[in-house]
Amino acid sequence: MIIFKKKNQNLYLITNYKVMYSTFNCQETLTAFWPTKRWLLNLLYYKFYFISRNPYDRIASFYKNKFLQAEQSRKWLEANKMGSYEKCVSHFFPYIDIDPLQDSKEISHKLMEVEFQDFISVLPEVYMMDRHMTPQYLAKKIKLKIFGFNFSIPLKFKSCLKMENSQDLTDLKNIFELDLSINVNSTKSLEDKVLWDEKSYSIIKTLYSQDFKQFGYNY
Repeated sequence: MIIFKKKNQNLYLITNYKVMYSTFNCQETLTAFWPTKRWLLNLLYYKFYFISRNPYDRIASFYKNKFLQAEQSRKWLEANKMGSYEKCVSHFFPYIDIDPLQDSKEISHKLMEVEFQDFISVLPEVYMMDRHMTPQYLAKKIKLKIFGFNFSIPLKFKSCLKMENSQDLTDLKNIFELDLSINVNSTKSLEDKVLWDEKSYSIIKTLYSQDFKQFGYNY
């Protein structure tokens, strides 16, 4: 779960990585938010909105951004002294013959050479290891550990919106006073690298079946 709060108001936007996270993170009207025990006591007084993305598009975006743009990412990470690759791609290393100790440039180029269908074939082994890949419906509950016990608290949403729906985006823009012209990490130019086949579709349908069902996306 990723939570953004509208500044000076008890309006909260719940999203996931690869669902407009970077765009929301650049908004002047929003601030990243982490729930506290005291905050939970007033849960009924807050208004929550949820935004989802078609699972096919979300996973394709992850591949394009984290694999096909791996060299670009490496340069940025190293320039900002944040390592040489993101943790979300490291989960794939044992399955695509990458040694994390090898040269960082070689790692990024190996990632860029991974074919989309090969990436999808590994997904069942790693998709629950990182929030860039976990099913979106899991973010509909707040998970906390209190006095050693794990609690999962379902949220009641004012509205569940779709990233692909223009009216939903207009509503979101108005409610949170957003500038949606900010487009960070665009990967549209890499669309021709995403080659779906029946096996790939089947894997995504299985892994993200609840996302398709709960958010009303067609299989």
